[in-house]
Amino acid sequence: MKKLFLTLCVALFSVGAFAQEKGEMAAGGVLNYNTDASMVGIGARFQYFFIDNLRGDAEFDYFLKKDGVSTFGLMASAHYLFPINEQFAVFPLAGFGFQSVKIDGIDMHVGNVHVESDSSTTTDWVAQVGGGVQYFFTEKLGGTAEVKYQFHDSGAVVLAAGVIYKF
Repeated sequence: MKKLFLTLCVALFSVGAFAQEKGEMAAGGVLNYNTDASMVGIGARFQYFFIDNLRGDAEFDYFLKKDGVSTFGLMASAHYLFPINEQFAVFPLAGFGFQSVKIDGIDMHVGNVHVESDSSTTTDWVAQVGGGVQYFFTEKLGGTAEVKYQFHDSGAVVLAAGVIYKF
């Protein structure tokens, strides 16, 4: 029994050496959900560690069209990781970027009235704050989950979950 326990401990510690260090990079994909607009989005991200436990995160997101509205954005954030153990960390995040919202034109009849309007696109600066968790399944492959509040015209809470790959 002692040998089995020792073997499991050694295996656990050998899998667990995944610290985040200066110069490390990662890329991945993310699935987003905007709770205020009930929109689902997909995204791609790139991460770079400037110093141990402090990384920059650049993310491009596209929210799928719903009710004639689609949106995309580009955000840059800073994450400071607080390691819980060698594989698991929590982090606050803060960042800024821009968001573009496209509203399709309307062409419909309501009774005897014909309603028609052109498409419109608006672009605005966005700031965000939030937090998240990350867990590395292997030395290179991990998962992440985040909750962010984005400050813009109406504000929005965005939930995100994704995978990242260190290279």
